[in-house]
Amino acid sequence: NGKALAPPSPEPYDMNSCAAELNELSRYADNAELMLNNAADHASHLEPGPSPVRIWPHHFDTAIYIQLTTSTAEDAPGIGAGLAVPDALYGEFYFYTYPWPRREIAGLPPLTCSGHYQRDGFFGASLPMSLVIEQDDQKACVMTFFEQTIEVFLGALR
Repeated sequence: NGKALAPPSPEPYDMNSCAAELNELSRYADNAELMLNNAADHASHLEPGPSPVRIWPHHFDTAIYIQLTTSTAEDAPGIGAGLAVPDALYGEFYFYTYPWPRREIAGLPPLTCSGHYQRDGFFGASLPMSLVIEQDDQKACVMTFFEQTIEVFLGALR
């Protein structure tokens, strides 16, 4: 249109204007770390076992990886578990687990928690935050999801 663009503002937003949203994000991160540390404790009997909770830079999710062999091969079995940020799969935060190597597993038992098996976009299990928020005991819901799906995928990988 022939008009010069204004230079970018050195302050693209005011932190105070989004304090509530930042506090909510902080609570999500704190709760994810708590739940994933509990899931890691639940899987601590496995060798070599769970990684520390970390932010994985390729997806910005907060997650652990439960390594099941000492092999460094790309196809060495393991289980990923975490909290994903809103993405193309879900427009909201969601907890997930998946077996590695990723492959469809037939004959999975029904989940007793609010989560479901995910076959579109990736194979694993997911628990959208909107389903967690509906629960009376949110912590128990998430822990049941992690414990159950980790055991299901562990059985399928053995």
